[in-house]
Amino acid sequence: THGLDASAEEFMADRRDSKYLFPLALMPDFLDSISDEFSVLRHAGTSVSTYENVYYDTVDLRCYHDHHNGRLSRFKLRHRRYRESEVAFIDLKTKTNARRTVKERVAAPEGVHELELPFAALSEDQGDQWRPSLYINYLRISLWNPESEERLTLDFDIRFQSAHSSAKAELTDFFIAELKRTDTLHGSRFFREAKRYAYL
Repeated sequence: THGLDASAEEFMADRRDSKYLFPLALMPDFLDSISDEFSVLRHAGTSVSTYENVYYDTVDLRCYHDHHNGRLSRFKLRHRRYRESEVAFIDLKTKTNARRTVKERVAAPEGVHELELPFAALSEDQGDQWRPSLYINYLRISLWNPESEERLTLDFDIRFQSAHSSAKAELTDFFIAELKRTDTLHGSRFFREAKRYAYL
């Protein structure tokens, strides 16, 4: 295991990332297969953290449509709260034309409901139209490989709720693995093990 500072927790501000979907039943074996290179983050006395997210969008769902259509460059805007540590941030994540993810982050006061945009570009661009669009909560295990300087997150017990209706959905039989690196994603131990399980 490792502490919060050792992993540059949650903030690789300019990176390449990739997401993959695995059956939840595979998680114990998968964790065991990479345990010699990756260590698990422990924070606030636990290795499983609760993430509470509010994703924002314009009235015409600009962020959703840009993502669905694979547009580059595109962005997403969220309010994220870490339940165990009781801290919250506002994040702006941009997917660039070079397919890198660039994240800007500012601290947010606890209990914020109305988003005050701290990012000049968004404040000037339809800033009065941003509103909550989707609530997503999940549990996360975070891992860090100090030699390759890559971060791996495993999200599970994922629950969605619309901000504008009673519509809900959940993803409880799978987990989402996301690998984050500052350089190319290939050559990682994660990829080797995922291929061994025939998921890449």
